[in-house]
Amino acid sequence: MILVLAEGADRAAVAFADDLAGVTAASLFTCRDLAEQPFALRHPDLDGSALTAGGRTIPLADLRGVINLLPAVLPGELLLYPPEERDYQSAELHALLTALLSILPCRVVNRATPAGLTGPFNNPLGWHHLARRLSIPTAPLTIDSAAFVNPFTPPAGSERTEVGYLAGSLFAPSGTEADRHTVALARAAGVEYLRAAYISLDSRLALHSAGTVPDVRDPTGHRALIELLARAGSAR
Repeated sequence: MILVLAEGADRAAVAFADDLAGVTAASLFTCRDLAEQPFALRHPDLDGSALTAGGRTIPLADLRGVINLLPAVLPGELLLYPPEERDYQSAELHALLTALLSILPCRVVNRATPAGLTGPFNNPLGWHHLARRLSIPTAPLTIDSAAFVNPFTPPAGSERTEVGYLAGSLFAPSGTEADRHTVALARAAGVEYLRAAYISLDSRLALHSAGTVPDVRDPTGHRALIELLARAGSAR
């Protein structure tokens, strides 16, 4: 069984889970499932642990993989609780998912860290700091919160190069130096999935932004993730 962890209102995630279920046993798993349905987490006794997804009880030992499309548990996702409880409950469920995604022995795309459910950095600034430690050129960012300027929007007129990394290889290579930079970033961060964007700067490609939430709307990434998880689902 492969779990697709996502918001219940995320239509792209629901469509992805349906596509995945066409090639291997898979189910959508939401915060509502976690909050309302039976769940038991025993560590290190995973044989005695189970969750409920799609109305089925699934022993954690039977999981072959998880794709995590949920970077954080937000109070707005938890309408089943009274408004005054949602902040507390979202923090509790976030902590529970962090523990679950950290200890599962199966493939997790991406595994949780204390910084976020999908990896070590929860905004592009963290990737810029890592890139600098790896001697990867970075694009300048202008942050102007008073003017509500998005600092991660590429400068007008700049060409954008995107590269996708998944499980040790590139699913959307660019044929440029950005490919090598993206592999280095992913390995240094210890993530299964990374999508990085670069712009031209002084005749070089410089990192502009990066993210670890799998983009299942992108056709190339969608296919690569389906293929990876189908192989994980058939593994014994």
